[in-house]
Amino acid sequence: MTIDGVDISTFGLILSRFDGHLDQPARKKILSVPGFEAKDIVFESKEHSFTLVGIYASKVALFSGVEALKTLIKSALVHNFVVAAHGVTFSGVVAEGIKPKVTNIMAELYFKVKVVE
Repeated sequence: MTIDGVDISTFGLILSRFDGHLDQPARKKILSVPGFEAKDIVFESKEHSFTLVGIYASKVALFSGVEALKTLIKSALVHNFVVAAHGVTFSGVVAEGIKPKVTNIMAELYFKVKVVE
């Protein structure tokens, strides 16, 4: 997986889980008024969620890898994501930030990306 052309393995991370890429976007409102056409249907924005995992040699290496990823995410508003294993490429915004879960020298990072079309 790459974010803006940077492979996440450079931060010591691997993709553990990738959800939402097969889901269809939900409709914002149900059309109950007669006379609407297909072009009038409005959809919610599509979201993908990622769980990244890294096991490090020390807590210093863990902190360094996680901070490097956070710096990359904060560097721009819209990022280009490529998940080669699933054949998915899209641009999106990490709206809610990264939620880390750290246990000794292992980090699990969860974040959602709103797809920009």
